[in-house]
Amino acid sequence: MNAATTIPADQRLAALQALLHREVPLSRHMGVAADSYDGAALVLTADLAPNINIHGTAFGGSMYSLAALCGWALLRLRLEDLSLQAEVVVGAARIDYRRPVRSTLFARAACEARSFDAFADRVRSARRAGVDVEVVLGGADEGERTQAAVFTGTYAAV
Repeated sequence: MNAATTIPADQRLAALQALLHREVPLSRHMGVAADSYDGAALVLTADLAPNINIHGTAFGGSMYSLAALCGWALLRLRLEDLSLQAEVVVGAARIDYRRPVRSTLFARAACEARSFDAFADRVRSARRAGVDVEVVLGGADEGERTQAAVFTGTYAAV
């Protein structure tokens, strides 16, 4: 067990949220909150009000930004779980918008286990590493929990 996994989950999430707000000020303005992390997936949320468009729904750029942050933060936490450090950046991304969101935004990031393991092995050996992360976005209202958008980001450890 490493130091990261001995810290209570709520404290890790609070530290992640503080990091996001400090290092990516836009996340603070968006009302981004670290909601949950189970060792394999991370959920971030964002208030609708600062992320609303002229139609009264979530702005596509805000959804994209939340997804990119969620993917990055997931990899940061998972590497931390393995006591590994790396600068992680998004290199390429694609998002497919499927339906509007009219409530608090949520983003759930996950990475296929085999792909993450290979990524971590490359980070461990100080080689170039890349991995795809999928982020599913939706709304907090029950009817909006289905996939409102799906983001796929290719992240690199540099």
